[in-house]
Amino acid sequence: MMMAYEVPMLITIAATCLLAGTFNINELVAAQYDNVWFIIPECIGAVSFFMCAAAESERSPFDLAEAESELVEGWQTEYGGMKWGLIMLGDYLRGACSCSIFVILFLGGWTLPFIDLNAWDLWWPVPEMVMLLKTWGVFFLVVMLRLGTARVRTDTILNLGWKVFMPLSIVNLIIVLMFRMGGVFC
Repeated sequence: MMMAYEVPMLITIAATCLLAGTFNINELVAAQYDNVWFIIPECIGAVSFFMCAAAESERSPFDLAEAESELVEGWQTEYGGMKWGLIMLGDYLRGACSCSIFVILFLGGWTLPFIDLNAWDLWWPVPEMVMLLKTWGVFFLVVMLRLGTARVRTDTILNLGWKVFMPLSIVNLIIVLMFRMGGVFC
């Protein structure tokens, strides 16, 4: 199941790096500050990456890899107290890292549109706060996805990955190639 979501996610990451013309994170963010956030020209890729990142972090309804629906709480029933808390912390950190990658790739990272945060001589870390707020906003959407969807069968999840998100990521790649050949984001 994880392969069904890793391949479209990597194609979307490659398309975003192709649109920016670099693999460097600082230059990815700078390319979005200079032009427009990549969520606008790559809206199909953003949706595909968001859903694939939720699947990779095994958030519901994509948590079938652990077979939690067969047990009370899956493999986590063997742990309690601090061990269970650390497992849940790791689970939520994995989701937060996916959301921060989404923010860097599609929402301009630690920048705000038309505002140069480095030009101000402030004593508090404004770019870091901007990045955290954007990441928390995307993570809120991931949590709402978990609350708003029911668990589905394994074959439906696999079909969604291979038959929906894979073609969407390829369409996104074709759109980015047309942008690059047209000279829009050069």
